[in-house]
Amino acid sequence: MAFLAAVSAAYLFGEPDNFWCALVILYGLSFFLQAPYVISNYFFSSVQAKKSVQAQFYVTLISSALKVSLILLGGGVFWLLLIYVVDCLWQSIILFLLYRHQGLKVTEWCFQSNLAHRLWRDSWPLMLSSATYFVYLRIDQVMVGRLMGEAAVGLYAVAVRITEVFYVIPTIICGSLFPAIINARQISLKIFNQRLKYFYLLLALASLLIAVPISLLAKPLITLVFGSAYLASAAILKIYIWSSLGLFLGLGINQQLTAENKTRTVFALNLVAMVVNVILNIILIPTIGLTGAAIATLISYSVVPFGAYLLRVNRRKPADAL
Repeated sequence: MAFLAAVSAAYLFGEPDNFWCALVILYGLSFFLQAPYVISNYFFSSVQAKKSVQAQFYVTLISSALKVSLILLGGGVFWLLLIYVVDCLWQSIILFLLYRHQGLKVTEWCFQSNLAHRLWRDSWPLMLSSATYFVYLRIDQVMVGRLMGEAAVGLYAVAVRITEVFYVIPTIICGSLFPAIINARQISLKIFNQRLKYFYLLLALASLLIAVPISLLAKPLITLVFGSAYLASAAILKIYIWSSLGLFLGLGINQQLTAENKTRTVFALNLVAMVVNVILNIILIPTIGLTGAAIATLISYSVVPFGAYLLRVNRRKPADAL
């Protein structure tokens, strides 16, 4: 469905040439190749995330080397996309092999209509949540381009790229630790709550260990990585990097709510975050420019943890009254 939607959108709204459509079709092939990624959930659930992460790390390392080599040799975007598609293929093959090494076989999988119906019923809010999450993750750059031009997008994108480098950290933390936290709930509620507290403290500490030095060293870091021409991005980065605190905690909260099957709450929180981001960008970009876009992102990324806290407080009020 995603492949057909992407190809249809390319024909309807894209550039009217065959090369553009060929790029979309090539990229769309990765949708099929990513289907076996579901196997990684097995390793995460059995607290064996190390195997899956190692496979992805080595493939990504080789892929990055190939992409850099291709760029230095003057290769075009078609070959870059081809490398990305091959990456997806190799990661899928490695996951199949790791799964088979556990004595398990994909051929033994079977379709269960009742289970499929239940999964669809519980997961559709997560699908919409992923869509809203993607929108408020990128909408600021789109609006900066619309309201301030392409040059402004380039300056703003520098702060975004530096910050996004660290987004893999909460993903690794959540994937590696949260299954063990869920298993602790079957043992003792006290142990579960204690581990959950340390889990969020670790996410907060990780984000602070990133935000503090990056905000202090923003100017020399940008000069070193992008050159002095992008030095104006330093002021944006000093604000934008602090959005990692809300994002790190938000990912952890999404994991917890999903494990508790509160998928509609996940969708609601992410939808509110998206709406807040759009509204703040509309208000702040025309008035204070790129700094306003960074502030809008900082505030919107805090919506999920702050909203989850308010929901938790409201749930406790009746018990406290008793």
